[in-house]
Amino acid sequence: MPAQILAADPLSKIEKKTLRSCESIIKRGVQTSVEVGMALKQIQEQQLYREQHPTFEEYAQNRWELSRAHAYRLIESAKVIEDLSPDGDVPTNEAQARPLSKVKDPEARQELWDEAQERAGEKQVTAKIVEEVVKEYLSQNPEEEVETAATSGSASQRSATNNTQAGSDESTSQGTATVSTLEINTNQGGLASWVWRPFVRENLRVAYKPENLSAPRHSAPPKNSDDVDDRTVFVCPDVDMFAGGITEEQREAVFEMMAKSTRWTFLVVTKSYQKACGYKFPGNAWLGAHVSNTEELIQAERGFAGASAPVKFLYLSPLAEEITLAAGGCGWDWVVIRDSEDQPEWRWVWDVTSQAYELGYSVFWDDELRVRPMERPAT
Repeated sequence: MPAQILAADPLSKIEKKTLRSCESIIKRGVQTSVEVGMALKQIQEQQLYREQHPTFEEYAQNRWELSRAHAYRLIESAKVIEDLSPDGDVPTNEAQARPLSKVKDPEARQELWDEAQERAGEKQVTAKIVEEVVKEYLSQNPEEEVETAATSGSASQRSATNNTQAGSDESTSQGTATVSTLEINTNQGGLASWVWRPFVRENLRVAYKPENLSAPRHSAPPKNSDDVDDRTVFVCPDVDMFAGGITEEQREAVFEMMAKSTRWTFLVVTKSYQKACGYKFPGNAWLGAHVSNTEELIQAERGFAGASAPVKFLYLSPLAEEITLAAGGCGWDWVVIRDSEDQPEWRWVWDVTSQAYELGYSVFWDDELRVRPMERPAT
């Protein structure tokens, strides 16, 4: 990598965060390679590869072992999705979208996709159906055919790439099946790679989403990854599942799904300290106390004393003041210090970190935590 590229145009903080999000999608494959194509497209267009690679083609090859042809094939499939109407169904994988990339006119692409759906009827649209529709159209409109890098490449290259992508179990086995899957997590500072939303907030109220309940069973961690966060799922980051508006049956359904999904570790965070401790947590569910100040810490230590969760942790977000961890307390296993809009003072962060180490607790600092010691020696 030429040194002048690094020095002349480094990535901004926002660009680095965007790159991390895109690479998370590529690394895991999400549900479909269409989303991988969209991530590659964003990296290419914004030149987010430039700090480590002189060209996008080199980035695709060295970082992901993607040939130039297949990388551009994925990008062209993503462009096809962008051309189609957002109000209707769109291709769910690269194989479906690939034939449409041979057609120049975006309006024609939409018409051909609509025709493929009609031919499929109640069944899923297959790549073969799309290919047939496109072939018939191009035989009558040869001037509309376009040859791109996305339409070339061997079947072995496509197979190799698909084998590197993790996705939902059902999507992998059924090709075009649409199922609920875990979301890529871009807002938890490296704490967990995935988000699961059996409950969401709608118009200031909590809504139960039974269609999302099976997401952990239909998702798989990325293959050959040793990263703990790749197997970690943050449950309902915007909803306290022990607060009001959620029934006992709904909570029990979520716990039952956790117990069945043994490949994952689930992080559940709450401010309903005593209520949460009335539940029996499965062995792969960790319970966090959302705390910002000393008063909440005292309540959490009292409430969590009898918690059955295998791991109990403090979730300091934001750390709004200096706090003191009680020796013995309720036996925390972990202290998580999160980023916030109002950054905590460095001395608060360092103080609670020091206390945690003295008490034998593990400590996690959010990736985006900007407070750092910036001292100079006395002269």
